Amino acid sequence: MGRLSDVLAEAGMDVTTLVSILRDDVGDGTTKSKVLHIDADKTAFDMMNEKSPGDLGAVFRGASDDVSGIIGMTARLRDTFALQCKHALTKTDLLEKLKAEKFDLVLTENFDYCGFGLAKVIGAKSVVTVSTSSVSDHLAWITGTPSPFSWMQSSFSSGVDRSLSSRFGNLISFAANYYFNSQKAKGADAVFRERFGPEFPSVEEIIANSSLIVTASDPLVDLARPTLRKIVDIGAIGVRDSKPIDEEYNQLLNLRPRTVILSFGSVAKSILLPQEYKEAIAQAFSRFPEVTFLWKYEKPEEASFVKGIPNIIVKKWMPQNDLL
Repeated sequence: MGRLSDVLAEAGMDVTTLVSILRDDVGDGTTKSKVLHIDADKTAFDMMNEKSPGDLGAVFRGASDDVSGIIGMTARLRDTFALQCKHALTKTDLLEKLKAEKFDLVLTENFDYCGFGLAKVIGAKSVVTVSTSSVSDHLAWITGTPSPFSWMQSSFSSGVDRSLSSRFGNLISFAANYYFNSQKAKGADAVFRERFGPEFPSVEEIIANSSLIVTASDPLVDLARPTLRKIVDIGAIGVRDSKPIDEEYNQLLNLRPRTVILSFGSVAKSILLPQEYKEAIAQAFSRFPEVTFLWKYEKPEEASFVKGIPNIIVKKWMPQNDLL
């Protein structure tokens, strides 16, 4: 999202990026737009950062077509985003400031649905839905994008073949994706309707009427699927030009003939891996003493499972784009 802000700013547009803070270990993502912050609701922040009951690590367990982990964390994410959205609506001065800007366009991401309601509140002339992955089953459904269940693989499915059991499993995955996203959308709806009344449009309606749907998909490598004219795939726009690495990483890359980076990204945290998975990965890496493994691990001080394995180096953060 920050990269989109920068691209639009580079094109000469007046861009403001609104960042609602639920994580303190990732940046704003933009360097060329004006940035406004909404501070975190304490309860929502604790829920997102594993300081309250709940198991976000469940997504790492089970097979790729086992949707139980996703279903298990749906309510937690719904409630987390709803609390933060409700907190955002208390920032009346900020909302009035945004209204006064009379924005021509709001681009907002469809993982946390609060942005769509905010676009309506501040009177944006047009809305663009942004998916930082591909078109999800839920997004396809509410926008009328054809999704033939019998052969098109669901977002949560590991594949679909000609067998009846495979197609049925694919249908279950579609249903799981719809449930996962619709629950978060309903959480946002409840927040806005509590504040502005029952006539406030649903976020799904706002998405369905959005001017464009921009995705981070690359049509050359993504799964084939029916599409709409207003769906625009801009895969790789998030890739930035690399910068020279500093001396620390230059030395790390020269410790051994080969270097491997292990990172699950900023959403799927390594610390959420079950302990036996962490230990198994560490043991596997120890079998390759001629390779340096740089492991993005959010709490290096707690990585006792790599103790005594000299070719594993854990880092809370690393310049992955520059290193690659």
